[in-house]
Amino acid sequence: LEEIRKKVELVRQKAYYLGDIFEIDQKRERVRQLEVETAQDSFWQENQQAQVVFQQLAGLKKRVEKYDNLVAEIQELLDYLDILADESDSTGFQAEVEEMLDHLQENVDDLEIASLLSGKYDGSGCYFSVY
Repeated sequence: LEEIRKKVELVRQKAYYLGDIFEIDQKRERVRQLEVETAQDSFWQENQQAQVVFQQLAGLKKRVEKYDNLVAEIQELLDYLDILADESDSTGFQAEVEEMLDHLQENVDDLEIASLLSGKYDGSGCYFSVY
C-alpha cells in the first residue's frame, strides 16, 4: 500500500500544479463575482449581455467543479488508504485501490491535456483538410 500511496501523492501534486495553471482560485472568485452580478435586478435588462455572462459563468463553474471533484476524489482515496493501513489484511482491497488510482490518473491526464488546449483560440472550431 505504501507504493500506491506514493503514486497517489504524485497524482495529487500534479493536480495541484494543474490547479495553479488553470488559476482555479481566480476562477472561483470570478464565479462569486458573476453570481453577485446575476442576482441583481438590473442584470436581465440587457438580455444579450446577460446571456454572454451566463455562458461565461456556466463554463467557469464547470471547470472549478471538475477540479474540485478531482481533488476530493484524491483525498477520498488517501483517506481510504489510511483506513486500509489500520487493517491487518488489506491485500483483498489492493485491486480496488489500484482501479481507483487508475481512474484518478486518467482524470489528471485529461486535465493536463485540457491545460495544453486552453489558449485563446482553442475553444473554437477549426477546419482540417487532408490531401
